Amino acid sequence: KMLVLRKLLEIEAVSGEEDHVVDFLFPILEQLTDRVWIDAYGNLLAEKHCGYSNATVLLSAHMDTAGPLKANRRIKRDEDGIWYSDQGKLGADDRAGIFVILKLLETVDQTGFKGLVKVALTRDGKNGFLGSAEMDSVWLLDVDLCLVLDQKGKNDIVIANSDCAFCADVVGDFIQQAAAKVGLSWQQVKGGCSDTVNFVMHGVNAVNLSVGYYHEDTDDEYLKEEEMLDTVRVLQATFNMLDQMEFPLVPDCNKVYPGM
Repeated sequence: KMLVLRKLLEIEAVSGEEDHVVDFLFPILEQLTDRVWIDAYGNLLAEKHCGYSNATVLLSAHMDTAGPLKANRRIKRDEDGIWYSDQGKLGADDRAGIFVILKLLETVDQTGFKGLVKVALTRDGKNGFLGSAEMDSVWLLDVDLCLVLDQKGKNDIVIANSDCAFCADVVGDFIQQAAAKVGLSWQQVKGGCSDTVNFVMHGVNAVNLSVGYYHEDTDDEYLKEEEMLDTVRVLQATFNMLDQMEFPLVPDCNKVYPGM
């Protein structure tokens, strides 16, 4: 399965030139979901029905990397499961997030989740989050919860930035509880900008979760496989518990967290 991650890391795709990522992922998503298409802006979208419920969850990551990658670089993995490039950027931001989504889709039927899973793999994440800004607002209307997989490091549930909250308080608490179910201690934090901001603008409860990459957009970037797979476990636990969540939830976009 890690061959998919390696392939993702090898693909060159600066902002606005994500076609090779789309070409690689489209047939994979066809196998994992019920419907796959490319929207007017070039975002890769998909849907998977998991039984009948009112719950709709959106999983999102961006397909582009910051700037060009070195032409002759090689992707390496050491004995501790650390992924890195032998020259230049690795590109795990945000190919790690995409891989986490694929792993969740492989196993979501075993979680007991009943509802609709939507997937948005966006263009131009490194260019002002334009892909998510240009998404069809009608398609987002029924989304109860958005899980963005684009936070560095480990154990972070980004519930706000310096300007506003991204979700109702219960959402961060819920994901913390899900992490605890699989023996992980995750924390709610403030973070920077991501596609999360655009989803919140549509009234969607959203969080951004760590996926195990470090020093993104630099030649020192690396990815910890174990931490990336821990995020998959947290997602699986979250989906397993979602029948306990009462929807709809209303994000308090005006709330701030000065002490975080």
